[in-house]
Amino acid sequence: MRKDGEDWIVVTDMKRASHNHEIGNYNQWHTSASKLNEKELQTVELLMRNNMMPKHMLDHLKKENPNNSSSIRQLYNAQRKILKRQMGDLTAMQYLMKLLMERKYITWWQKEGDGDSRVLSQLMFAHPECVELLNLFPYVLLMDATYKTNRYYMPLVQVIGVTSTGQNFHIAFAFLKDEKKESFVWFLKEVRRILQGVKPGVIITDRELAAMNALEDVFPGIPHMLCRRHINENVEVYLRKLTGKKSFWFTFKKRWSSIINAQTETEYMEKVKLMEAAWHRVPAFIQYIHDTWLTPYRHKFVSAWTKEIKHFGAETTNRYE
Repeated sequence: MRKDGEDWIVVTDMKRASHNHEIGNYNQWHTSASKLNEKELQTVELLMRNNMMPKHMLDHLKKENPNNSSSIRQLYNAQRKILKRQMGDLTAMQYLMKLLMERKYITWWQKEGDGDSRVLSQLMFAHPECVELLNLFPYVLLMDATYKTNRYYMPLVQVIGVTSTGQNFHIAFAFLKDEKKESFVWFLKEVRRILQGVKPGVIITDRELAAMNALEDVFPGIPHMLCRRHINENVEVYLRKLTGKKSFWFTFKKRWSSIINAQTETEYMEKVKLMEAAWHRVPAFIQYIHDTWLTPYRHKFVSAWTKEIKHFGAETTNRYE
């Protein structure tokens, strides 16, 4: 372009007439051209029934059709449209209850309010086959909760069991109204009910104080351990925030592991003293380690104490991941 008086004119320089890059894929940048066709939508619906992850769905579609230029966002949009069509006039809760009934799940729920204002506040569900497995293998229970991952901001709690061959199975799920102790008490009481008098060998959780307090009320005397992976993640985050350096965690990790894996109380005390001497220049971090983890909870995750519990090698809740 070159200005000629009051106007702009196009000037062609034949010496620079070629592009310095490949011509872009038109479909890649125009959603109308790269949206899924009807056959692909049917494929997505089938894959959704088989619980395939979206990124794997997209890989499958591109292998089936090399010319497919859909993005992951378009796939998400397609999934929402399919789900909306399947739901029809039902609300999200009505559709969930419909699916649970069709798949023969056992359900428990709580309602709040009076008359027409009564609403479902908490919902728990479990499959009968998993309940049977729980009564066969009640030895190790893993419990975890995820927060703020759904539109209603309801905590989703789940409990997993472990068979004698090391295979895990989902026992129960629950949407709770909040993260308070009373909500976890309601959930754990229902879990205790389906145990039919059988006592679990050990229950492993992260350091969710409301859940831990609820466990003491509902399962008194049952050994409780803390997930080592969650502990390590918390310690790493605190150290990085305190020092501003991510590399410090790799330096501390080996010493921290020696404390966690100490086999006797004497060895534990020796490793703690070595840690204190090595990190004496960061007193706030040493204080955090003692006040948050070692003093109140060492018996829940340090081997010197947990080796007395029959946890069959389960020391984390990472079977959820």
